[in-house]
Amino acid sequence: MRKRTIVKTLAVAGVLYLAKFALTMAGELRRYDHLRSLSNEGPVMQEAPEITMQVVRGQRLIVKEWIMFFKSLPKDVARYVKIESM
Repeated sequence: MRKRTIVKTLAVAGVLYLAKFALTMAGELRRYDHLRSLSNEGPVMQEAPEITMQVVRGQRLIVKEWIMFFKSLPKDVARYVKIESM
């Protein structure tokens, strides 16, 4: 019973936060579209697919960097331990 109350409270807080975030983002998008119209560019939604692809490409590179980091981590730790023991 108590768990449900806590989960419901957290769910309501999450929904309120997402609503506030959506309203803030809508205002920012309107402002950004206005700035783009001043420079004779189309609205953000026209370029949304291109922007999304740029973000996805960037995230792919970040994932590759993290994979390389975790692959080299044991060797690096062993090297640092060896250096410290000298």
